[in-house]
This record gives sequence, C-alpha cells and structure tokens, in this order.
Amino acid sequence: MASKETVSADENVAVLVSGADGELVEAMLRETGIRYVPATPENLPDAIGSHKLAAAVVDEAILSDDLVLALRAVVSGQPAWSNFPFILLMQRTSVSRPSEIIEALGNVGVVERPLEPSILVPNVRAALRSRRRQREAEAYLLQRQEAETRLQQLTESLEARVRARTQDLRSANERLLREIEERRRAEEQLRESEELYRYTVELSQQLVWTASSEGRLLSVSARFTEVTGLDRKVDPHEGWLSVLHPEDEGPILRLWKQILASGEPASVEFRMRLADGSYRTFIA
Repeated sequence: MASKETVSADENVAVLVSGADGELVEAMLRETGIRYVPATPENLPDAIGSHKLAAAVVDEAILSDDLVLALRAVVSGQPAWSNFPFILLMQRTSVSRPSEIIEALGNVGVVERPLEPSILVPNVRAALRSRRRQREAEAYLLQRQEAETRLQQLTESLEARVRARTQDLRSANERLLREIEERRRAEEQLRESEELYRYTVELSQQLVWTASSEGRLLSVSARFTEVTGLDRKVDPHEGWLSVLHPEDEGPILRLWKQILASGEPASVEFRMRLADGSYRTFIA
C-alpha cells in the first residue's frame, strides 16, 4: 500500500481495504487529490471517535462483528453536529449482511465491485462535502453556544447591577424616610416647645421679653405691653428704652453690655414707666 500523506486533522479519508483493492482505492484517491490515510481495524474506531477523519472507505469483508459493534458504539456517541460518513465496498452477491452494517453505521454510501473511479471518487467527494457541512454546523453551534453563554453572563451581570442599584435606592429611600420622620418629630417638638413657651408667657404675670445675642430685644409679652401701655406695633427694643427711667437708662445699658460680654447671669433693679405715667421698680 502507498505511504500515508501529511495532512491536517479531519481532512483525511481513512482507507480500510486490503490487498489489490486497497492499492486501487488509494491510487484513485491520490490521482484525484483526495488525501487519505491507511487504517486498521484496531485504530479506526478511535480515529473516528476523536474526530480525526472526514470519512472512511471500508471493505465489507474486513468488518468483523466485533469491529461493527465498536463502530456502532462510536457513531452512537457522536455529538449533535456529527454524522460520520462511511463508503462501504461490497460484492454484488452480498445481500443480508450489508443491510445490517448500514443499520449499524448509519451514514453509509455503498459502492459495488468491480471498483470504478467514476463511481468511487464521486461518492468520496460527496462524503467529504457532507463532513464539511457538519463541521460548519459544529462551528455555528459553538458560536451560538458562546453567544448564549456571553448573553447569560451579561444578563446575570446586569441583573446583579440592577439588584445592587435597587438595594442602594431602597437604602437611600429608607434613610430619607428616617430623616423625614426625624425632622417631623423635631418640628413637632419645636411646636410643642413654642406653644408651651407661649402659654407660659401668656399665663404668667411676669413681664417677659426675648433678646438677641447682641442684646437687642426681639419680642415682649402681652403683659409687658399691657403694663407699660406700649403699642404692640412699636419695635420691642425701642419701646423698652422709651419706658426706662431716664436716670436708669445709662447704668442699665452699661450693665447689659457687661452681662453680654461675660455671659454670666446677673440681677438688677430699674424703674419703668407704667401705662398711667407713673414709675415702678422692677427686678430683671
């Protein structure tokens, strides 16, 4: 038989044909530029199973029952894209066994002896075309699987980011709700405090006023205006100065500045004019 040619994987046609017919098959393939490798019953199943062949030309006479079983196991375990092609050489007189072989191997083309290039070569070329289409299907399935995997990864990544963002928004919303509730409670407490202060001032018989940190009166109680006779529309600070006894105004303002500067509490007596024009001494 002719020596093996150097070729790439899955481009060779395995030739499992003995004797003169084997040499004839190899010569036909060589003359038409079809690459081939001689095969043996021992290595053919493994070569097919590892996808190192494009097709196989096999002699019915060499296919023992054990070899047929081994090949059946290989083709049964093919991936979805693969349907390995066989070309079976047989005698015209064979009847029952080739049908069993065809059933076992699946994708089988039959060439009867005597061998003719015009019959064998087209069958081999058809088998090679079939295998190329299968390889194209494999590439498509692989690309589709990669695309689906990538899409799944992108989907999972997007879902993870959406979950994280949703959690961030949920947390931010919860913080905002807490802050709103805290502000509501603070405002409620402030209102209660202001109402308590107002009620205390209104019910008290004391003359109450509030002043800024610079010492300027900001407000006076209703009792203050009632006792002094001041118009409530008058500026509180100017009104207070207007009812101070002229002799007490200077000392009181100097003391007031000292108190503001030191920040220490103090008690002082001074006279204020009442609504009837008389003066009365008050302690502040």
